[in-house]
Amino acid sequence: MKIQSILNEDDLLYEENLSKLSEGELLEKSIETQPKHTASAKASLKLSRDFCIIDTRFDFKKPTVDKFSISGDFIMISCVVRGESVRENLEKDRNLELGQVHFSYSKKINERVRMPQSKTRYICLLISRCKYLDLLQNESWVARDPFYTAIKTSKRIPLGTYSFPLGFQMNQIISEILECKWEHHIQLEFIQLKIKELLLHVFNISVENPSKEQANLSENSKEKIEKAKAYLTVNYKNPPTIKKLSRIVLINEVHLKSGFKKLYGTTIKKFVIDLRMQKAYSLLKSKSVNEIAESTGYKSVPHFIATFKKYYGQTPKQVLVQQNP
Repeated sequence: MKIQSILNEDDLLYEENLSKLSEGELLEKSIETQPKHTASAKASLKLSRDFCIIDTRFDFKKPTVDKFSISGDFIMISCVVRGESVRENLEKDRNLELGQVHFSYSKKINERVRMPQSKTRYICLLISRCKYLDLLQNESWVARDPFYTAIKTSKRIPLGTYSFPLGFQMNQIISEILECKWEHHIQLEFIQLKIKELLLHVFNISVENPSKEQANLSENSKEKIEKAKAYLTVNYKNPPTIKKLSRIVLINEVHLKSGFKKLYGTTIKKFVIDLRMQKAYSLLKSKSVNEIAESTGYKSVPHFIATFKKYYGQTPKQVLVQQNP
């Protein structure tokens, strides 16, 4: 598998040939450059012979095009987690909506992704078809997974065919892969386990959910409310007002609030609190209370502690003492 990213036709960000890596080798790279017209461009890569994870962050001074190309036989899982991006197409440009996770399968792509003057973050996970099939060959659930069936028969899956709103659990799995600092031979095993967990989670959310069928919402409304949920998932630290969120996903404010409650059984406000508290709990062993409060969007540490206690019945310190008697 070969990957390449070129900004504005002539600024090479990275170029890698995974086939040159040895079996069982994991290579980590951090690339930082300052291309023309760009305040900064950073890419963190974890590369192995059969898969790679790319976390790219841009800070643009003016609109920029990233010419992103891949050759091989691969599955791509991608998501824009900050900013706005447009996939240029000869027939019709397509917005890469914030917080939407896209699954695709191809042997070659040459994409032109247009980004505005803003900060943008894009995460991409590439898995070779052989590794994908090897990882899942003994899993019983794949027989019911249409995505797996398409991969097994080498049926091309264009970008946009399989898309899901980024949820907390999916976001957490991706973060754990990106943030893992273990020794390379152990980290390689960890990443493969997390990829399997991610694929199983996606299969689970793709299965018909009876509560959604009973929500009595049109497909158009469901799609917009799911986009609202995805947007909140990547912006829970600084969530928009409901009024602003309704404008972002193009749905009436009243319909957004009532539809969200019908679809997910909770209010938008409670959903954001859930995200913050789940993230806070996951950070207890690695960060101080002050750092956790900041990481989850709380400007006041006492307010964070009070919210945490109301949510879990204990303060962060009490939870830590209980976990480490």
